[in-house]
Amino acid sequence: FSNPMTYGHSSAMWGALAFSFLLGYRNDKRWFALAGLSLFCILLGLYSCHTRGSWIAVFFGLFSVALLRRIQWGVAFIVASLVVGAILGLLVPPFAERVFSIFDFKFTSNLSRLYIWQAHYAIFKDYFWFGSGMNYNPYLLEDYYKALEVPTTYQQIGHAHNTYLQWLAGTGIIGFLAYMLFI
Repeated sequence: FSNPMTYGHSSAMWGALAFSFLLGYRNDKRWFALAGLSLFCILLGLYSCHTRGSWIAVFFGLFSVALLRRIQWGVAFIVASLVVGAILGLLVPPFAERVFSIFDFKFTSNLSRLYIWQAHYAIFKDYFWFGSGMNYNPYLLEDYYKALEVPTTYQQIGHAHNTYLQWLAGTGIIGFLAYMLFI
């Protein structure tokens, strides 16, 4: 993987799959052990990538799998996640800092993303039907940042850090609907 975000979000999908195998093969010790080991390795990799978005994705993915199996398992998953999160937060301070930074809107990364989203939304509004062109957004962002009066400190040129917004700005509502039908 060339990017920790790509690795993290791909792993989040595999984590949900491994978790579903873990829940589904409770009576077969070999498959249960293999699924558990796989899930453990995936979660360890997710922790080490330090990508907050993939942490959120794996949380909701695993929660969805548990909830689909049984409502009680969804509730148990939430409780277990809070306990494990609290333990990790106490034992590994950088983990706690990274998690709490999600809610800090003065955190540079969060503020940058708000500006990136604002600029991509403006591109979408200007190119509503067919978009600006797939992967063409980075060439337009500088002008949109100027129009939105985004401080240069927070200007990041590139990806929208939101797949749906990236598709809306790049392909317009027509391309976005086609993408949504595909997924």
